[in-house]
Amino acid sequence: MRTPTPGELLAVWEDTTCRTYLEKILQLLYVTSGNPTACTPVLWSIGERDARLLQLREWLFGSQLINLVHCPQCNELIEWETGTDTFRLQNWQQQPEVQLHSIATDDCVVHFRLPNSNDMLQVLYQEAYLDDASLILHNCITAAWHNGEPCVAAQLPQTALDAVNAYMEDADRQADIRIQLTCPACEHQWQSHFDIVSYLWIEVDNAVKHLLQETAVLAMAFGWTEEAILALSPQRRQYYLQMIKA
Repeated sequence: MRTPTPGELLAVWEDTTCRTYLEKILQLLYVTSGNPTACTPVLWSIGERDARLLQLREWLFGSQLINLVHCPQCNELIEWETGTDTFRLQNWQQQPEVQLHSIATDDCVVHFRLPNSNDMLQVLYQEAYLDDASLILHNCITAAWHNGEPCVAAQLPQTALDAVNAYMEDADRQADIRIQLTCPACEHQWQSHFDIVSYLWIEVDNAVKHLLQETAVLAMAFGWTEEAILALSPQRRQYYLQMIKA
């Protein structure tokens, strides 16, 4: 994995204009991962994906995160700063692969994979997944036996499905980052989910728009092409912009 160039960021931003945050981020991961041979980003576990996004965020914008959230009790806007290490619960793999896991419990043996972005896309585009959240878990189960007999996921007892869920949460901890918060105004306490997918893409969107503004100014001032301007380092672009303002 590597840091995307300004031109690559601009291309991903333009190519995914009408797509969801998740689809935009997956395209960015595909570009920065150098066409992974083991499997595509959409098949990485959610934790593996988010661990990589956290690393990309550090490379692109640094390690400090500014967080904003409204208190669900009194609507007070709460702002605080954290470092990316606060949210890092697992490290990304150099060559991620789809791994199969297994558990034996309550006269059941279950083989399964961890949930991935493809499962999340099903939720976005398939109404059945909105009506029945268990479909994602069922899709992750590749084989199962109950009392020695093969069975489908829907035939497993709930205790076995709960055990699979618990195993997934422990094996892919980066997939669900929650922050314990206390409102300074009303002292209400709650847990807030940190979503690196939307957080990072909003930053990318703002950065690309700022880059386009800089490019327009430099192009009008010097007659340079967009390609030539994007090839400049950020430091050189800023220097030329300061020359224009002077």
